[in-house]
Amino acid sequence: MSGSSKFSVILLHDDGRTHRMRMSRGMLRLMIAGLVVAPTLGALGLWAGFEGWRSLRAWQSEKAVFQNRVDALQVQVERLSALEALLEQRQAGAPALAAAESAASDSASEAGGDAAAPSVQTASPVRETPKETPPVVVAEEDAEQRKVVNTGVIRVENLRAALVDRQRLRAGADMYAVNSNGRQLGGRAVFSLLTGNGRQFPLVNEDAAFRISRFKKVVTLSPLPLPAADLKNAMLVLEVTVGDRLVYRNFCPVEER
Repeated sequence: MSGSSKFSVILLHDDGRTHRMRMSRGMLRLMIAGLVVAPTLGALGLWAGFEGWRSLRAWQSEKAVFQNRVDALQVQVERLSALEALLEQRQAGAPALAAAESAASDSASEAGGDAAAPSVQTASPVRETPKETPPVVVAEEDAEQRKVVNTGVIRVENLRAALVDRQRLRAGADMYAVNSNGRQLGGRAVFSLLTGNGRQFPLVNEDAAFRISRFKKVVTLSPLPLPAADLKNAMLVLEVTVGDRLVYRNFCPVEER
């Protein structure tokens, strides 16, 4: 150390060359502190980054779970709204059906009371009585098509239908075997489209047959069987059969992307 309170740092090479540097006390202390503090700060930075990444992953997982619950609740609300609209339509049609039945019974009583009259007078009421009977049969068939079926053989989650490019329909669902005890369950999962006026169109699904022991995801991308403008109040129908028995049927609205 010289009289100027500085340190001389001499670097010696193997070939005999030397390099000399002079630095003050403060610079030397700063260098030593940097060599000690820098690794500590680096380690703390890595630890903070890792903890932040873990927190972000946990937040994203919670967000995905919450979004799935919101989507499921939204599907249930839309399904209940569709069922409510169907019940309102059936209740609106009930007075007309009652009036038709009343008119039929009145015409039948008139026909019985005028049995002694000439045949020209009784012919008209007899021809008019059977005209109101077909709507009753159609209503029963329509109600049977819209009936939810769940025998407990499988559990279906995330049943969705989305309109893609207004030309194709993407449908999918997650199926879980219930109490299968590791045995495979075989059957068919068929998607179809049910319009608001009761017409049902099967969708193209090349992977309709399935074998499931615990979980299986079924997805299909089918061309639209009718114009996209006619999809108002349309519902996706999933029917699962095991053998010749229908074990599951449910509905969900068609979403537009």
